Amino acid sequence: QNFNKQMYYYQAQVAEYKKMMNDPDKMAEKLLSVVRNTPAFKDFMSKNSLLAQLFPMPGSYGDPTLALSGLQTRTSVQQQLTQQLSAAGGSNPQQYLQQQVQQAQSELNGLKDKINKAGGQSSSDLEMPDFKPNNQKTKTFWKRIEYGLNIQSQKTNSLLPVTSDLALTAGYKLNDKATVGVGAGYKMGWGKNISNIRITGEGVSLRSYLDVKYKGSIWITGGYELNYQQSFSKIEQLKNLDAWQRSGLVGLTKKYRIGKKKGNLQLLWDFLSYSQVPQTQPLKFRIGYLL
Repeated sequence: QNFNKQMYYYQAQVAEYKKMMNDPDKMAEKLLSVVRNTPAFKDFMSKNSLLAQLFPMPGSYGDPTLALSGLQTRTSVQQQLTQQLSAAGGSNPQQYLQQQVQQAQSELNGLKDKINKAGGQSSSDLEMPDFKPNNQKTKTFWKRIEYGLNIQSQKTNSLLPVTSDLALTAGYKLNDKATVGVGAGYKMGWGKNISNIRITGEGVSLRSYLDVKYKGSIWITGGYELNYQQSFSKIEQLKNLDAWQRSGLVGLTKKYRIGKKKGNLQLLWDFLSYSQVPQTQPLKFRIGYLL
């Protein structure tokens, strides 16, 4: 089972490399990372780099004669092998060692055949594994980040005008069924009513959230937020932690796709809203888009 998982993720990684071939910049970056580890490149840089010119190696560095001095001879190694293998191989340790090498070679050839088949031209489509794979595992860190924008409006009350929260979010995909993220929002005021429209800044918010897939396109969403519900003219005003209201959210998210565009609809319940002053709406409806 563990080997099957490794083989599947190897196939997925090969598919990612094939996609990378269409991007010259990524190919060049990957090529340099591989070349840096080759002995020929290291040898070239050790002799011709700027650092090598500033700190040259002595002439005897890398001399095979000096490198072999003090090492065991072939005869002494054979004697030690014979002594060690006599207990396991009986009277003919060389034959026993040869059998073990042949067996290991046959197993290695079998693994090579499977790897070549997984990465060859004939395996453009990944076979369905016998376990639930994490399709995010072979992606880079930045490819697992999804950026979003969501909008939420709140009606007026005796203390607060009509406001719209515009928030930017960044979520990290833990796997195909869970995303954790953070965000920041700006509260824009529209005035008391349609006859008294006045755009003002009514505060900011800091957010954190966790989305877990429930069924189909329905996700369970939870989050914790801090809201600054006052107008401010200086950043120093935001340092007053007592002025921040806390929100605990739980609810459902419906994710949808229209063409290449992705979005979501959220209905959330703020179970900490009843202790807030001024009290805000306990139910929040948000419309979101993936950037």
